[in-house]
Amino acid sequence: MKKVGDKNKIVSRLGTDVADKIAELRRKVELARDQANRIKVGVRFYGNTTLQLRNPTDMKRAATYTYMSLYFRTEEKNGLLAYVGNEIGTNKYLKNVNTDDFMALEIVDGKVVLTMELGSGLDSTFSTTNVNDGQWHRATVERTGKIGTLTVQTDAGEEGIKNDVSEIHIPGTFSVFNLNENASKLYIGGIPEAAKIQKDVQTRTFTGCIEEVDFGETPVGLWNFVKAQNNFEGCVGRDKLVTLVTSNGLRFDGRGYAIMPGERHNFAREIIVILEFKTYAEEGLLFLVENGNNFFALELQEGRLFSKLMLDGNLVVLKSPNVYNNGSWHRVEAKRVGKDTLLSINSVEVDSGLASEVELQKTRDIYVGGYPGGHTHTEITNVNFEGCIQNLQIGTANEDLNKNKEALGVVPGCPATIARTVSFSNESPGYVAMRRTSMKSHLNKYAQLTFKFKTVEPDGLIFYAADEEQSSYLSIALADGHLVMKSNPGGEIRTATSKKYNDKNWHYVTATKTLHQLRLDIDDLYDFNQETSDKNEISITTPLYFGGVPQDYVIKPQAAASVKTFIGCIGDTTVNNQFQNFADSQDRPGSSLTSCPLADPDEVTTEPPVVDYSTVSPDHTEEETTEDQEIQKPDFDIFTTLLPSTTLPTTLEPTVPYPTPYGLCKLPISPLSDPDVTAEDGMRYGNSPWARREFYVRTSTLLDESTFSLEFKTDLPDGAMFYVSGSDYTYFVAFYLRNSKVFFAFDCGGGAGRASTNENYNDGDWHSVKFSRRGRNGQLEVDGREVIEVKSLGSPNSLNVRAPVYIGGLSEDTARKAKNNLQVKVIFYIPDTIRPTLQLF
Repeated sequence: MKKVGDKNKIVSRLGTDVADKIAELRRKVELARDQANRIKVGVRFYGNTTLQLRNPTDMKRAATYTYMSLYFRTEEKNGLLAYVGNEIGTNKYLKNVNTDDFMALEIVDGKVVLTMELGSGLDSTFSTTNVNDGQWHRATVERTGKIGTLTVQTDAGEEGIKNDVSEIHIPGTFSVFNLNENASKLYIGGIPEAAKIQKDVQTRTFTGCIEEVDFGETPVGLWNFVKAQNNFEGCVGRDKLVTLVTSNGLRFDGRGYAIMPGERHNFAREIIVILEFKTYAEEGLLFLVENGNNFFALELQEGRLFSKLMLDGNLVVLKSPNVYNNGSWHRVEAKRVGKDTLLSINSVEVDSGLASEVELQKTRDIYVGGYPGGHTHTEITNVNFEGCIQNLQIGTANEDLNKNKEALGVVPGCPATIARTVSFSNESPGYVAMRRTSMKSHLNKYAQLTFKFKTVEPDGLIFYAADEEQSSYLSIALADGHLVMKSNPGGEIRTATSKKYNDKNWHYVTATKTLHQLRLDIDDLYDFNQETSDKNEISITTPLYFGGVPQDYVIKPQAAASVKTFIGCIGDTTVNNQFQNFADSQDRPGSSLTSCPLADPDEVTTEPPVVDYSTVSPDHTEEETTEDQEIQKPDFDIFTTLLPSTTLPTTLEPTVPYPTPYGLCKLPISPLSDPDVTAEDGMRYGNSPWARREFYVRTSTLLDESTFSLEFKTDLPDGAMFYVSGSDYTYFVAFYLRNSKVFFAFDCGGGAGRASTNENYNDGDWHSVKFSRRGRNGQLEVDGREVIEVKSLGSPNSLNVRAPVYIGGLSEDTARKAKNNLQVKVIFYIPDTIRPTLQLF
């Protein structure tokens, strides 16, 4: 037992170390991508230029709120500026998506045109400004739910900036822009001929210059592309519509930070830090300098401001008696001069104290708004700040946060406060009361609300409005996980009992009340409607309540399916196509206007979907799917990266099996873990003739070039280890053993190229193999020493294969059809072990 315990500790330490290294690697990759996206050099487009950009990692956030802008100039009357969406047929390979949504930004007859389709009909809007004048223009798209705007900006000289604004009203009841980071496409200026674009997109090419593309208010670099043709020439930067950064501050998104140079500052005996901030967040790190275990920090905790000074184990804490997370600007001044410490807010001293005489030594870095990867000081928060910081002063020096050494998750300046999301917690339940600012929000004859929500609680009031006597009302609530809308007059409608929505995922709702119908559309997948005989004209005099109602306001029985305060998040809300900015609410006690604190359910992001056929019987056969047959949608997104996880478990402690009921098998339902077996020991194949694993991956990434690697060991001379092919088995890639030698074969359509090793590798030892291809040229490398070149025959140089990718064996039907490709006549599986190091690049 002691041995097992020691092994657990070692593995736990290794697991923690690996996890930390992976987290740091991810941060560096994210930082590198952010820096690449901030390269502002534009691209000159010709009639044959195509450009597919790398999708933003948070692309799915555009589901209910979409923002995109770009600068362009052209002399042509027609051209494509941008296409974002799913090509025709993409939805067949995505879970819970039934439509191919898209957004197109074009120039048609000299005017900018915005077209959007969310699945229940498309709409287009046209600008009135002629933009084919060779001058710089800016096009901006902003959409919430079913309502959006297209803004075209032009420099009109002495008249200033001209804003040409038009609206788009997307028809139907669908309100979700279904985008997938791996499957959706982001084309700028040119679309490849092979792309299956909707016929409603009128142009596919562009001639001119495009620069500074933003999606979701973050930069998308034009040189950080996936695929491109004839994009070799940059553009001279624009001399019009140049936005000068007038603020020295930054807006922090709650996940980022800024690092300022600290070498020129001397904090030994004197620390003077002055800054201005505004936020709705209760907690966040504002400022930190450190040297070893000593530090000075400014932070928010429960809305109160704290100044913390640690010197040789002696901690001095100053705090404000009031809270300052109200969305207004506040000026903070924190000082340490010798032994004296002082904290002032808005020119009022709120606390003071005495520190030791110990000096805080010089530091190279000053951290503002957060700390990369998290710091080790347990006395201060590791929550990154969400909000704005400006006018930073250290000592007597004014600091421009835009001139940082390194930054992530920030945007320059501090735009007007717009609160798209409101959160409610168990600790401080509350509500938001919105004013009815126009006839649109009176809801009498027609009411349509679009919003998203997330919760783990089965019951809660999401929306309520009524007249003074509550004889007329409209409510939306969760009851036992089901969504219920009630109207008087009108009745009620509720979602099916088979599906609950308190699962910690975002759900997207369109709730519609007309004079003769109630309707709920959920996630653009499920719709529930009910015709009513009554004329559903209601009268509303109260504010529009979200998440709850005031304590002294009692909702009448039967007016709502639940009167319990909603715990969770509500966001991107419109009422009759009018966006609800929660920052403009007339009252919002107990609410938080920061990002939703509920994390998404854990998702397997490092290991691909796998179909394991290790116990399939020999007489199992596969049914062929023809193009005329409907493709059965998988329970996962096929578009994923094949990269098995190598993260070590944090413990190998044996699990305790459930007791076995009397009279049943004595073996436990949950087998005990073997502490001597880890993921590094590989996967054994060959327990049955057709044992294998099938990986469903985005095979389009293999079209032009690919690299594969894995490790194996076996005692037998023949067997297939890797195989993927096209529908007619003409195109294929294979890696197998034949007569004890390693073979690599592939065919781009003109004839197979094959390469084999000179040495035998069925010696029972581990061997590493790397096989790569670019166009018609391939290379096989074994154990880093034996390298063989191979070339596919004919002129074709693309590999048109499709999922699944077979590992360790093939299905019986595929083995029969792939017989000529593999040239292995005896065994179609590897009767031994493959380590989980398989990678596709």
